[in-house]
Amino acid sequence: MNAAHPMESTRPLPVSTSVTRLERSAGFAGLAFALLVGAVNVIVGAMSPPSYNANAGEITAFLTENRTVMAIVSSVVPFAVVALFVFLASSFPILSKSSPEAAFWTRVGAIGIVMVEIMFIARFMYELVLMANVEKLAGEPALIETLWQLQGAAMIFNGLALAVALLGLSRAARLGGLIPGWQEALGLGAALAFFIAAVASVASLEGSQIGLLGFPAFVGWLVWLALTSIRLLRTADETA
Repeated sequence: MNAAHPMESTRPLPVSTSVTRLERSAGFAGLAFALLVGAVNVIVGAMSPPSYNANAGEITAFLTENRTVMAIVSSVVPFAVVALFVFLASSFPILSKSSPEAAFWTRVGAIGIVMVEIMFIARFMYELVLMANVEKLAGEPALIETLWQLQGAAMIFNGLALAVALLGLSRAARLGGLIPGWQEALGLGAALAFFIAAVASVASLEGSQIGLLGFPAFVGWLVWLALTSIRLLRTADETA
């Protein structure tokens, strides 16, 4: 009696095919995150948001005048969070496979990315609470200012998490030959700028110009991520 072959469709894919799929998944997810977050920051930046030490009147006026746009921006956050997690999950086995040292730095980078996600969500949580209750809080200026500074603090420490992520992922990607030396330097430079801004967090919340270090660092992070994602996609095409 000739039996059918029900297990044929469940045979494991060749290792090269599995790796190619991971590279493509990481590449597309990384690009999606970089484009989404980059677009969001350009839109919000164009609206000239108040500084971290702004008074309640400035904060209330900004949130009231830009309520619709801010609501649309907030709706993008879940997509960005998922994209970054997919990038991490897909790139982890690729970055960690070259050596024990690369595996160590990949774990460091992964811890940083998880921290980034937590701080990213926390920042928007404070902002959402303010947006939803800005009229109710009209008589509580101190509370409005405190919530605004809390979202600012979350953003600053999101930068610290990004410093950890960039340190780990840049070293791992360089050790594995995925990125060139200059791109590793870009990642490490952005990490250093994020770290300095985090160390001076109190001054930043009080309106110090040192907080502006976070801007070039953030641009560096998005450029690093986009370039790494493109390299992953190219590698996938070469090995397909």
